[in-house]
Amino acid sequence: MSKPVIFGPYLLLDRIAYGGMAEVFRAKEFASEEGDRIIAIKRVLPSVSDNEQFIAMFRDEALITRSLQHENIAQVYDFDKLDGSYYLTMEYISGVDLKSYFCACEKEGRPMSPELAAHIVCEVAEGLGYAHRASDDSGSSLGLIHRDVSPQNILLSWNGKVKLIDFGIAKARQKSQRTDAGVLKGKFGYMSPEQVRGLPLSNRSDLFSLGAVLWELLTGHRAFDRESDYATMDAVRAVDLPDFEQVAPAVPESLRMICLKALQKDEEERYSRAESLARDLRRWINKQSQQVGAEELARALEQTFSQEQHTEQVLLASYKGHNADQIAESIRAAGASTEHAVQVTVSTPMLQPVIGQARAPVRISPAKPSVTPLAKPIATPSAALPAPLPLEPQRRRLKTERPSKVPFLLMILAVVLTVSGGWQAYDYWLHRPGSLSVSVLPPSVKVFVNFELLGTTQQAPDGRGSLFIERIPHGWVDVRLEADGYKSLIEQVHISPYQTFSWQTNLPKVALPDGRIELSIFPIEARLSLDEDLLPLDQGQATVVLGDGIKKNLFVSANSFTPYSVNLGPLKPGSQQKMAIKLKLERWDLRVQPEPENARVSISSPGLKTVRGKGAQSLRGLSPNAIVSVSVSRRRCRRSKQKVKSSGLASQPMTVRLKCR
Repeated sequence: MSKPVIFGPYLLLDRIAYGGMAEVFRAKEFASEEGDRIIAIKRVLPSVSDNEQFIAMFRDEALITRSLQHENIAQVYDFDKLDGSYYLTMEYISGVDLKSYFCACEKEGRPMSPELAAHIVCEVAEGLGYAHRASDDSGSSLGLIHRDVSPQNILLSWNGKVKLIDFGIAKARQKSQRTDAGVLKGKFGYMSPEQVRGLPLSNRSDLFSLGAVLWELLTGHRAFDRESDYATMDAVRAVDLPDFEQVAPAVPESLRMICLKALQKDEEERYSRAESLARDLRRWINKQSQQVGAEELARALEQTFSQEQHTEQVLLASYKGHNADQIAESIRAAGASTEHAVQVTVSTPMLQPVIGQARAPVRISPAKPSVTPLAKPIATPSAALPAPLPLEPQRRRLKTERPSKVPFLLMILAVVLTVSGGWQAYDYWLHRPGSLSVSVLPPSVKVFVNFELLGTTQQAPDGRGSLFIERIPHGWVDVRLEADGYKSLIEQVHISPYQTFSWQTNLPKVALPDGRIELSIFPIEARLSLDEDLLPLDQGQATVVLGDGIKKNLFVSANSFTPYSVNLGPLKPGSQQKMAIKLKLERWDLRVQPEPENARVSISSPGLKTVRGKGAQSLRGLSPNAIVSVSVSRRRCRRSKQKVKSSGLASQPMTVRLKCR
């Protein structure tokens, strides 16, 4: 844009970004509450202005972000339409995005310090926490999820402020547009596992994305960067991360644990709120000898982008010469109003461009029409008229040929056919069919559309099954995926005219019957645990149930016995097995009960002290192979002497009855 252009009440200074859907301008707003100020204007391109879904998404961005007032979120001011173009005005951030800063550090061989990386992510987490808690005027939660947290959407201002931008695909409960099932929005490498799967999202999805950003800043490598989009999504789905300590040994372990907690595959194991992530990062920063904040970030940006910062400051200073009076004069000179875009040339003291004068419009007065009076009719006396000629009594009447109606009817028929054909062509254009692209695991899956088999997926180079189906009628259709050994998946998707709907999913395996192991345990009072979970034992009997491919460890223990551990599984689905486990005796006790009760008892075994006394006596700590001598006597009774061995029990009772007179 060589010259500033008036766009409604704004002056477009220069274009700073351009994409496939919209363009972003640096602009100047006059007579705002804060006076003249530099703002950013995001304008939809004419080529997509009739795309209702994109316009709805664009409108959502304005409506959602305009209600968010936080120092770590770029403010949106207004949303409107001018000359058929939708646009929104927002806060202009003078600085660079995080991706540019990261790439510059990498290029210079100066890795970002862990303290500075933690500070940036901490600031973003605080902004996210505010957005997640945002509510409407009635106090109801917006349920806002950003869904595209990435380095490109994190801006760093020259004065050290951190701003989160681009809520264009954010998801809120009261949005005017909805996301079709199976449509992925966002950058694959920063998505959460549930986002890649197309599952319902919570605020923890944003925290996973922010964890991926922190990983990248700390290690210098993208967490899930793979050779293709499919491979990247597979890595995200499995949370396939390299060993943190190997790729970034200099990062302190406590900071690594914070990052890995945000990157947990299971949502429940991640941080529950963005504020908790920000709190842990702030605590870690405060414990470091090198304290970082906005001042340190501004100094780091100045060292890295000194030339860029100076160039932008000079450019912004040159725009101070544009004022409202000069622009209004240019508009009047061009004969236009502020409701249309007008290119103007404005003088600036710093740049001193040549001032061009617009020609004033020529006012044309309409000419008055000249009226010529009609001539008066001349009266002719009847006497002057010649007498009529006498009629011939037998005059032959000439036959007049009437014009044929065939050409006229043919012309009408041609018009009807043309209009009908044109309408059919127009109707076909509006309702032309779309297409469906399916990527699925396992590789071979049958694809049904509206209960009609349209093909089977073929294995692609990435190992997934792929199928492209053309000429599907637009609107809502039922798509069913079937494969042997897997559960069928049915989804209702919306096919747009002449658009391709991409659906990537995995079929869940059919649940196979569990395998069972019937356990017989000795001693019957033993304790059982299966992977640290207690297993009930009833009279020495227990049952272990294992699913397909599952392995678990069984641990059996009892007092006076040697513990036993064994790995169980995997079992064949539906199989039943029996297993007997007998613990090895380590020591045992012998208790002798005499009759009569006052008889004298003596218990002895090699290596142990002999026990003597009246009534019941016990000898403890006997070895499994010990032979015990037992003697029981009483006056007027026959003495009893016996040799006793272990019966395998930990506590072995013995009753001795004497024969007395």
